[in-house]
Amino acid sequence: MTFIRSLFTVFIGCFFVASCDQSGPVKIGFIAELSGAGEDTGTASLNALKLAAQQINTAGGINDRMIEIIPRDDKKSPDEAQKHVREFKELGVDAIVGPIISSIGMAMLPVINELDIVTISPTVSAAEFAGFRDNMFRMNSTTTQNARAYARHNIDLDRKRISIALDGENEAFTESWYHEFLLEFDALNGRVVSKVWINVDDTPLSGIARKLLAENPDGIILITNGADSARLSKEIRKISDDIPLSAAEWAGSETLIDMGGGCGRGHGTCSGL
Repeated sequence: MTFIRSLFTVFIGCFFVASCDQSGPVKIGFIAELSGAGEDTGTASLNALKLAAQQINTAGGINDRMIEIIPRDDKKSPDEAQKHVREFKELGVDAIVGPIISSIGMAMLPVINELDIVTISPTVSAAEFAGFRDNMFRMNSTTTQNARAYARHNIDLDRKRISIALDGENEAFTESWYHEFLLEFDALNGRVVSKVWINVDDTPLSGIARKLLAENPDGIILITNGADSARLSKEIRKISDDIPLSAAEWAGSETLIDMGGGCGRGHGTCSGL
């Protein structure tokens, strides 16, 4: 419900951005991955956006103007995302909600600045987004806060030797998250014993699991989406039944639970610690 309450604020802000045109609906473009392995977070965000819009519209809209949501699937493609931003401009959207992953946000940023479209992302968090005056507004804390919290949490649990899996399809987020984790973890005398990329070649997840376990770590962190975290957890559990698993906040969706099943035991996310 916190996310939905935040969206009410977004809609009110969009109204003031569009206040020069008092006719017709307030048009909100939505962009995220709505198909493929990472669609879970995108679909959940779109559903929340639609719910917030429905509640506002049922109450009479914003000064009698209804909210219209225009969704688009970025397919985790920078080119596709940039194309949709330009399409949104042609459609006369008042603001954009999205994207979900940082790599797409990086690709969109120069275009939304060029076209002067206010964009609010519920989830992008790469540290590279912080500290700039641009058209991208974040609703999430950066990887600096999140990743460093994971480092302290693992040290508190006496997990000083960690293996990490990173998703190569969202490198802007995963590399930023890893960098911030490593800075804090090293300072606390922790050691990353294995860093393994997924979605960069044809290596099966079973092979990734073996690489993550090869150095006998105290725990494994997955900087991956919910679906990949669930699938990789299953492969890890085939080899080790008790290795502690945790996933970055990106994986915090129902898909991790639904797909992971019993293999998710010992699995956790600790965003906000």
